[in-house]
Amino acid sequence: PNLQLTVENLTIRDADAEFSGGAMLLHFNSKNIFRNVKFINNKTSHWNGGAVKIEGLNENIFENCEFVGNQCTHTGGAIYSVFSNLSVNNSIFTDNVCTYAATIEGG
Repeated sequence: PNLQLTVENLTIRDADAEFSGGAMLLHFNSKNIFRNVKFINNKTSHWNGGAVKIEGLNENIFENCEFVGNQCTHTGGAIYSVFSNLSVNNSIFTDNVCTYAATIEGG
């Protein structure tokens, strides 16, 4: 990856995206590391990834994170990931909702 993002010891709360990725939308060719990050009550009004949407050739690591009360109107109440590598370790998912499928969704 050409770009690396590291986020540590942060709470992202009550973010509201009109389309995808309530708190974050991560795009192509990057390595994204999240450690001890809380995603609380984030939402997207019209698509995927209540807290986070990830798409395209990324490496994504979530360690010791919490996803609580995030919501979306399509798929991936907490995380929606497509065409990317996703690793989630020692993380908690509570009360994340979406209309069609799963807390974590992707392909």
